[in-house]
Amino acid sequence: MHWTGLLHSPMFSFVAGVAVASAVLVGVTEVRANPSPATPEVQACVNQVTGVVRVALRFPCTFFETPIMLNRAGPAGPVGDTGPTGPTGPTGPTGPTGPAGPRGATGPTGPVG
Repeated sequence: MHWTGLLHSPMFSFVAGVAVASAVLVGVTEVRANPSPATPEVQACVNQVTGVVRVALRFPCTFFETPIMLNRAGPAGPVGDTGPTGPTGPTGPTGPTGPAGPRGATGPTGPVG
């Protein structure tokens, strides 16, 4: 059988159909894959040839990929510089009158006159 005859054989059609269906299923799964917000880390794979990163939720990294872990929330950054002093606010209302103080000492006698 010549190779062009293979293209029209039922077996080739079946294998090609399975391959296309698998590729579509994998593509849809990868696009729809969304890690849970409760998961603090997400496993991903970096292709060693192309540098493409993909989330590895349902399929483990391949031989040509390097596994990495990604944080959903990174560590807190350093504290920023203190900002400038703001403008003085308006004067507040007068407070209530306080209690009377203790009686003072008797002063010296004044001149006679």
